[in-house]
Amino acid sequence: MTTRSARLLVLGLLTAANFIGYAARNALFLAYDDLRAAFSVDNATLGALGTAFMMAQAAATIPFGWAGDRFDRRRVIAAGLLLAAAAGVAGPLGGSFGALLVSRALVGLGLAAIVPVANSILGELFEGDVKASRIAIFNLGLFVGGALRQLGGDLLGYPWILYVCALPGFALALAVARLPITSQLSLIHI
Repeated sequence: MTTRSARLLVLGLLTAANFIGYAARNALFLAYDDLRAAFSVDNATLGALGTAFMMAQAAATIPFGWAGDRFDRRRVIAAGLLLAAAAGVAGPLGGSFGALLVSRALVGLGLAAIVPVANSILGELFEGDVKASRIAIFNLGLFVGGALRQLGGDLLGYPWILYVCALPGFALALAVARLPITSQLSLIHI
C-alpha cells in the first residue's frame, strides 16, 4: 500500500466512523412516535434520551482526548466504537425506557472518542495545503450521517434504526484498530 493510499484509507475509515457516530446520535429523533407507543412516554421524557446522550458525550470528550494523547489512538477510537455499538444494540433489547436511557448515555460516551482523536490523527497525517480539505472531508461525515438518519429513522423506526446505526460500529472498530499507522502515527508501508 502506498503512503497516499494508506492516508486515504485512514481518512475513509475515520470519516465512516464520524458518519456512523452522527447517525447514531440522531437516530431516534424520527422514531419518537414509535417510542411513545412502545413506552407510553411524553415528549419531555423522550427529550431525556437526547440529554443523556449529550451529557455523556460532553463529559467524555476531554478524557478521550487525554487518552488519545497517551495511548494508541487507533485503539482509543476502536474502544469507543465498540462501546457505542454494544450499547446501541443492548438498549432496545433491555425492553424498558430506563434501559434505553442508559444505552443512549453509553452510546454518547463511546462516540466521544471519535472526533478529538480522529482530528489529531488527521492533523498529523496530512500536511500543508491538503490538511484543511482532508479534515473537512472527515467533518462531512457528520453532515451525511445526520442527513441519512432522516431516512432511516422514518423508514425503519424503533428499534431497527438503532440496530442499523450500531452494527457497523463493530466492523469499523476492528478496521480502525488495524489502520496502517503506528501508535506514533507514522504510516506502515504494506
